[in-house]
Parts: sequence; C-alpha cells; structure tokens
Amino acid sequence: MSVIEFWTDHKIDIDFDKLRQDSIPVKGRSYHNPCRGLEIFGNLDDSAADSNLGLTLDLLGFSVQPSCFSFTSGFKVPFGEGIYQPPFVWKDCSPNALAVNFTYMTNAFYRILSGLADQSLLPEEKIGNLLDEACLRLSRIYKLQDSFIMKYINNNLNMYLISKITENLVGRNVYNSEHQEPILTNHSLEQTLESIDAYTSASVVQQMSLALGRGVAFFENLVGTTNALSHANQFVVEDRTYSYIENPLAIDHRKHLVEQVQTANDRGINLSMCAILDDTSETVFDLLWMQQLLKRNKHFRINLLLNRAQVSINFSSNMLKRILSDRHFRGLASRLNTQLFVFETFCPLISFQTNILTKAAWRVISNSDFVYVKGLNFFETCQIKEKDTYHAFVVYGPVSRLYTDLIDFDAVFAYVPKGREGYVHNRDHTRVVTLSDVCSMKEDLLATTSRKRRKCYEIPQRDSSTH
Repeated sequence: MSVIEFWTDHKIDIDFDKLRQDSIPVKGRSYHNPCRGLEIFGNLDDSAADSNLGLTLDLLGFSVQPSCFSFTSGFKVPFGEGIYQPPFVWKDCSPNALAVNFTYMTNAFYRILSGLADQSLLPEEKIGNLLDEACLRLSRIYKLQDSFIMKYINNNLNMYLISKITENLVGRNVYNSEHQEPILTNHSLEQTLESIDAYTSASVVQQMSLALGRGVAFFENLVGTTNALSHANQFVVEDRTYSYIENPLAIDHRKHLVEQVQTANDRGINLSMCAILDDTSETVFDLLWMQQLLKRNKHFRINLLLNRAQVSINFSSNMLKRILSDRHFRGLASRLNTQLFVFETFCPLISFQTNILTKAAWRVISNSDFVYVKGLNFFETCQIKEKDTYHAFVVYGPVSRLYTDLIDFDAVFAYVPKGREGYVHNRDHTRVVTLSDVCSMKEDLLATTSRKRRKCYEIPQRDSSTH
C-alpha cells in the first residue's frame, strides 16, 4: 500500500498489486509495469512541477488559461471549472478511478514507443527510459497549481497531452502528433485491402458485424511494419473479425438503419447520412456496407466527415484516395459527388468532441438526416442530440461499462433518436442514464423492468497449431 495524493483532500491508499490487475491496455498493448506512471507521479515534488511547467508547456505548443486550452495551430478548447468535457472531467473521478487512468497513461506511452521501436524508429532498449521521462513530464503538468489541469481534462484531452509529449520527447521527425504512425496505418490499410475479397459477398448487416469485429482485432498492432501477417496472426484476425457474426450483439439496431434507408428509397425520398469513422482497418469494412447501401438505394447519400489530422490509427481524409482506387470500391468511387460527398475537418484529438466541433462540421451534420458514429471513444465524446444517431462500437473498460451498463466485449449497434443522448453523465454513478436505459425508453420513461446482464463474449482465438 502507498498513499497517493492527486490534489488537496483527494488521496487514496493504493494497492499496486490490485491496480496492476485492473490496468487498462491500449489497443491491446500493456507495459510490464502499468503502474509506472503513478509511481513517478507519487514521488514528484509539487514545487518541482511548478518550476518546470512553463518551459514544458511552451515546448508542447499550447497554453492554458482558466477558460481555454490554446494550441499553436489555432485550435482552441473551452477549459476550466464549470466547463463540461464529455464524458466527464477528472475532478468527477474517484481517487480509485484516477489511479486506473494512470495505468492507461502508462500503457498509452508504451504502445506509442513500442510501435516506433517496431518500425525501427527507436532503439528498443531505450523504451523504458523514454517512458519514464514521458511520465515525468506529464506528471509535472498534472501537478501544476494543485492539479488544475488534471482536474478539468477529460480522457480525450489527456490522450492529446500524451501524443504531444511523445512528439516533444522523440522529435517531430520520428513522431508527429498530427500525422501519427503513417507507416503502421498505411500497412494496415494495404493489408486490409488485400484481404477484403473474402468479405465482399457478405450482406450489409453481416458487414456491419465484420466492422465491429475488426475494431477489436487489433489489426494495426499485429500487422506491424511487415508486408504480411504471420500464419498465427492471420487466424487471430480472422476469428476476431467474424466474432460478431457468430455471436449476437448486445444492442442491435442494424436492420433499423437498413430499413430506414430502403423505405425512403422505395418512396422516392432523398435521405442522407453523416458518417464519422474510427480506426483505419475497421473503416474499410464500414465503407463496404455503405457502398452496398448506395448501390441499392439511388435516393440515399452519405456525407463523410473526415479528419485531416492523422491521430493514433484513426482513418483520415488522406487515406480515402487509396480506398477509392481499389477495385473493391469502384461502386463507391463512381458515386463520388453524386451519392458520396466528402467533407474535411480538423481535430487533433483522438475522437471528435461535440462541444468543440467546427462550424463547418456542424453544417455537415445539420444538412444530414441522421448520423452514424463509429467507435468507443467517439461514443464517449461525440453525442449529437440534434439528430437521430446510430452508435456502433465494442464495450471495453470501466468508462464504457459504466455508460452502457454492459460488459467487456459486448458489441452494440444502437439507435439513439433525436432529442436524446446515448448516455447522461452524473457524478453519482447510480444516477447515470446508460445506453441500455436509453434503448429501453418508451415515451420518455425508463423501463421499469430490471436489466439483464449478458454473458461476456470472449473474442475467440484459434490455436494455430491445430490448422
């Protein structure tokens, strides 16, 4: 046990052995000591943090005022007391939840640094020292003025700090926070396109399942920098990609979307969907089912809202040209600017955040009849109350479990009608309105029946030695 004080009167006795068990991997990767960041934070003197922080912030390219984060790129985020950052600011976290957040921070640094080592951009033997220095720099930021920044960030802003610190630590030529991991994402894209033939004959609903499974296949980590997956990893990716065709979704409104499009088309009514997409490999599968819907429904259009920034392994606007040049997406390419329209925005964060979407992005959303939002992070930060919205993702981690009332590896394709949000935050966790609540509402009343817990669908992994 060790006492950790996050800020005045906000402390906890940490059981490090238990915390290691509760630690959160990042994209399937975990550091051998996920508590390392918390250890460094706990041993850092507060006065040392304040004396070093001005230089640290200047190097990272942003400034912090009581009401705003300002980035050198011109991007600004409302920030400070009383400003909501979805799904919550860290001041709302219990000390125990904050401790778990620190394991995510450590594992996030490790995933980035080990990925750079895999690409021969860093010597592998330097990962440990670089990770310690990265955790130290972030801890200094956290401790400024009785943890002012730490109190009012959310997970989205924290990931931005992680990427900026990494960029500053290893150099922009090695890691660019606005164009992250291009080698990895390009290999992932090429490998996915090479293997997509096996999935093109699936139905629209099945391809929606494949896109969910691909999201937890951790394809980008497995493909690395090579031009081919190992035999064993091919089976892992295939099994995980197909996992939600074999298992039912916890919340399943896929047919609702398909029928909505087909009904409008049969009546000759124009209908448009704004699509906000997630990781690179799974986005290829999302574009497969979207292509099918466009082919079958001439009155349907899709407005792709794509990020110019390449953040983490997310799909970005510069990848679309490669998609449209592939033979499997000729139908999509032929509908460019007739049924498929592309709009770019800029967001340096790992997921779009509703309260900081640009005016241009809001115009795209406003001019669409409904919205499709892909990904777990996007579910947490991008709730669009102004439109009917479909959220598709796989539950993983304590925040996701809290706001869905589901369990790890439950998959959802959930319809959230206009005027509602997929969850309603409350500092009192017993009063959170969850996605399960929202999807069981009738006439704006919560269903009175008790919630049924679902069996956790473990992602199947074949033993390659049997094949």
